[in-house]
Formats: sequence, structure tokens, C-alpha cells
Amino acid sequence: MAEKNSPEPFLVVTRDFDAPRELVYQAWTEPEHFVHWWGPREWTVPECAIDARPGGRMRFAMRGPDGFQFWLCGVCREAVPSSRYVTTIHFADADCNVVPPTQLGMG
Repeated sequence: MAEKNSPEPFLVVTRDFDAPRELVYQAWTEPEHFVHWWGPREWTVPECAIDARPGGRMRFAMRGPDGFQFWLCGVCREAVPSSRYVTTIHFADADCNVVPPTQLGMG
């Protein structure tokens, strides 16, 4: 994760949920939960793997209603069960090599 004074761009997302902490943690760290909520309603997550421990990797595909599919990958930075989960996520190819959004047709 980039530090605040780093030239590398970064985004910090913090959100409060009206749900038990354990369930929110599981939603982020267990593929069987993650695939049901990630992304816009019309999109699916046909493949997902998450190793929710520091240094562990996540890799998942997103597929749009028109069949367009792309990959996202990341690395777990912190994992405190039912308390805190910090991960990176970036656009990628199927092998988790970084892909710029413009290569996926995004501005």
C-alpha cells in the first residue's frame, strides 16, 4: 500500500456497515461470500480466490452482462479476523500482471 507521501497513487476506502463484524470480515475474505456482493448488480464474479493472510493474494474475474470480462488482483497487507482487513486491488490479466485501465477500455 502506498504511503501518504508516496508518489504512487492510492485510495483508502472506509465504510461502516450495519452488520456483525464477523460477517463483514467473511464477506471480504471468503470467496463464497465475496462473489455475491462485489461489483454492480448486473455483473458476476465467475472466478475468485482469496488468501486472507498477510502476503496472501486475491485474484478474481468480473464479467459484465455483455460478456466482457476482466481480472483484478491484490495482496493482503493486514488481516485481523472479524476486525480489520487491508488489501491492495489492481486491474490485471489472468496471471495477475498489472494492466492499465485504458487497456480495458476505461478512461
